[in-house]
Amino acid sequence: MGGSLFSFDPGMSFRHMIAYFIEGLLASVVLSPMDALFVAVPLGMFDESVQAFVPWRTFDLHDLLANVVGGVLGASLYLLLRKRWEA
Repeated sequence: MGGSLFSFDPGMSFRHMIAYFIEGLLASVVLSPMDALFVAVPLGMFDESVQAFVPWRTFDLHDLLANVVGGVLGASLYLLLRKRWEA
């Protein structure tokens, strides 16, 4: 699981991105999209950063970036859909 700071497992990073995409999308439904970003992005960064201190887990910079990108994409999709629904 995971790897060193510079390893890259595209499947794992993709799963991280999907998970945080869903989080960003659902958080945007409950909160405003901007507030959702203030929840999803720091949570994704914190979640991955904590793994550096857990012996059986590993920190991966690619997963951290995938978390952030997923959260941003989820909130962005909500904004696009909301604009389409309101039109």
